Amino acid sequence: MNDEIGIGCAAEATVVERLIFDKPVVVHAGLTVFENTLLNRLEQEAGQPVSKAELEFALYGTADRSGRSRQSNTIEVFVKRLRKKIGESKITTLRGRGYRLEK
Repeated sequence: MNDEIGIGCAAEATVVERLIFDKPVVVHAGLTVFENTLLNRLEQEAGQPVSKAELEFALYGTADRSGRSRQSNTIEVFVKRLRKKIGESKITTLRGRGYRLEK
């Protein structure tokens, strides 16, 4: 059995409306709320870098969107967990710029 979660696979995901942003959000089976939020934010910018501060804002709504981020490693921890579930090579770390979900 394949342990990876299929990104965009209709059988493993459900689209729901997110009230805060009025955008469709895909709920991926097997992911925590934080992992799902992180993956949805990366999917919005697939192939493009998403800064750590932008990911913090998506998760907590409190990060400074100017590019500065907290001194915490919570984003790194969530990215590591997400990589284990969807595949190591699907999320690339761009040093000093953030993370990119590969298309």
